[in-house]
Amino acid sequence: MAKIKAQPELMWKRTYSKIDFELIHDDAVHYLESHHFTGKELLYCDPPYLRRVRRKHYPIFKYEYTMEQHEKLLEVIKALPCMVMISGYESALYGKSLKGWHTHSFQAATHHGMATEWIWMNYPPPVGLHDYRYLGDNFRERERITKRTKNWVARLKKMPVLERNALLSAMSSLNEMN
Repeated sequence: MAKIKAQPELMWKRTYSKIDFELIHDDAVHYLESHHFTGKELLYCDPPYLRRVRRKHYPIFKYEYTMEQHEKLLEVIKALPCMVMISGYESALYGKSLKGWHTHSFQAATHHGMATEWIWMNYPPPVGLHDYRYLGDNFRERERITKRTKNWVARLKKMPVLERNALLSAMSSLNEMN
């Protein structure tokens, strides 16, 4: 297997002090093998997708990955002690390598039409979201959920306050069970 060397012209690092966020532009394997992970991180990887599963098999990225580079990346991320999310198109390599990881697929627009994107996660699916405005697979579903939510809020506002609080308490205990 070929050793992947970091390309100096690709390396840069930017830290944003107002939020705990760091953007690093480097060869993924080089960075992942050299960084000390505490286990509290969420790592998102978006490598060039496998050429054989794209609609157009020719190179489209400045820095493409070979099959060996994909295999090495998958080997490295599986050994990390933190939460990892990686995106790509469905393939035998990713399916076999990331067996047991939580997956989610969705439709996305590409230069060559719609495609099914996949994400693989080594952590359980969330039971809560930071922003529920994006809940739903498409515009119509998000619209339906928004309307339903508004209707429930309106009904709750009409309830006597103690009855409403009893209901909200019961709903809260449901969330604690998950």
